[in-house]
Amino acid sequence: MLNIARLPTNDRRDLFRAAAQQMRVNEAIVEKDFWVCWTLDYLFHESPWQDKLAFKGGTSLSKAYGVIERFTEDIDLILDWTLLGYEKDTPWKQDSKTKRALFCGQANDRCVAFLAGTFVPQVLTDLTKRAGPAINVIPNGQEVLIEYPKAFSAASILPQIKLEIGPIAEWGTSGESVGDG
Repeated sequence: MLNIARLPTNDRRDLFRAAAQQMRVNEAIVEKDFWVCWTLDYLFHESPWQDKLAFKGGTSLSKAYGVIERFTEDIDLILDWTLLGYEKDTPWKQDSKTKRALFCGQANDRCVAFLAGTFVPQVLTDLTKRAGPAINVIPNGQEVLIEYPKAFSAASILPQIKLEIGPIAEWGTSGESVGDG
């Protein structure tokens, strides 16, 4: 996969075109699907946070487990809140809706700061090493946009992958999510 990311644009274009013809889908979809899988490979096998991220939503069913087939443009991820300075059981220590709401707001603010100050700079460095300077990583609140070097243009398919990352969801085996009241 890493070798494909480093190929010249024309070679990637030929490869994605051949795959698209075989699959009978738009070339830009095959291209984007490659970059989504490439990004997931980095996040869950090479990144410093590989054991601090979890799938949220259908991406895991589609890309990780092959249970469903679908085209993924956005990747929803849960960030382990211990990276933000909280203890593992901090969310469950909040004994009222008001305290839970305060925790959620503070955790989301810390997440935005972590993504912009730590996550994005490291991801940019790592992905640039893997694919070259055509990769760009942009923080946008709790979203991180990864712009990849496009070989095809399609009006409905942006050449970027959106990571939606937040700390507020079930993490571990407690059986309830932080937002439950």
